[in-house]
Amino acid sequence: MGLDVGRFGDWAKNELATRQMDELEKRIKELDGSTNKVHQEVAILSSSSDRLEALTRTLKNLTWALIVLTIAAVAVPIGIEVWKAYHEASPAQTAPLLEPRKPSP
Repeated sequence: MGLDVGRFGDWAKNELATRQMDELEKRIKELDGSTNKVHQEVAILSSSSDRLEALTRTLKNLTWALIVLTIAAVAVPIGIEVWKAYHEASPAQTAPLLEPRKPSP
């Protein structure tokens, strides 16, 4: 009474192949799920990056506006003082151009 090793050997090979295929299918499903998650995260990151770039442009423009306003805030008082210094009325300029009429007696 001998054991039929060939039959069990074929059965063992088929069982191992089936288990390997099941494991491979499981890993492929996990990889597919992970790939989808990565795709979603990349889309979120891209959207966030676009918003960050827009905010950076806005910050840059506001910085330039602040620089211009600061220069204006400094230049206007200086300009006023310079204008006053050159346009102050001298006593000769304040004298009337025509003599006022004297009332007739």
